[in-house]
Amino acid sequence: MDGFTVDININTYRHSIERMNQWVFTVTLKGRIDQENNSPFNGIINILIKGGARYIIFDFLDLQYIDSTGLGTVINAAKKVRQMEGKIAIVAMNPTLMQVFELVNLSSFIPIFKSINEAANTIRV
Repeated sequence: MDGFTVDININTYRHSIERMNQWVFTVTLKGRIDQENNSPFNGIINILIKGGARYIIFDFLDLQYIDSTGLGTVINAAKKVRQMEGKIAIVAMNPTLMQVFELVNLSSFIPIFKSINEAANTIRV
């Protein structure tokens, strides 16, 4: 790892960002992402992408809940990085969130892995 880690706490959720290399970032989410706190989450993801992130791994291990606004942020991020020939992946999703992703068929659009290493090896540049 050649980079930095940033921790951000906002009301009912927390996220940290770790730079794995020049273009790969891991975003670890904890708590809940909903309409009330999605704006800062969306903003930080857009900053990462505008700053050159081409590969983003979302770690959902400690994410308890995500509503449609949070899902929209993840989907929009996937669309943006794909336009730049990048990829998005999700790791460590709990069974409840997995059901939501399968219900709306997002698992076919955004790959889901068991570990950060597995995701990083798959999306490696």
